[in-house]
Amino acid sequence: MEWNEVDLVQEFTVEGQCSKIKVRSCRITWDSLQVPRVELTLSELQEMATRQQQQIEAQQQMLVAKEQRLRYLQQGGRANPGQTQSEAEKLQRLKERVETQEAKLKKIRAMRGQVDYSKLINGNLSAEIDHVSSLFQEKQAELQSAVIRVDQFCQHH
Repeated sequence: MEWNEVDLVQEFTVEGQCSKIKVRSCRITWDSLQVPRVELTLSELQEMATRQQQQIEAQQQMLVAKEQRLRYLQQGGRANPGQTQSEAEKLQRLKERVETQEAKLKKIRAMRGQVDYSKLINGNLSAEIDHVSSLFQEKQAELQSAVIRVDQFCQHH
């Protein structure tokens, strides 16, 4: 059996997955044991070797990129150790600032609570003072009335 000018195209993606490949003048023969044997021309073998070499180079580039990404991730997502120390210091300073601001905010809220409580107490005290003052004025009026009656009683006797 002979098979000539077959256009089957197979290419490889950057990820190394096979998508198409070109084959021309492929001859398949069977020997007496019915085992197929493929014969390709020299130019087809050279094209295949070139494609495979390109695929190998692309896969090597991908491997290098993946190794770099792995090292990057193993370093905690930081580009280099000097930058790591600097970023760690900045992060520590930011954490300290946040803690300081939170402490200040807590104090301010506590003070606001004290002010609100003081206003409430002062309002209650003010109401009590007004009540006592009105009682005092009542008692003063009663006393004035009693003094007038005592004066009148003393004048009649």
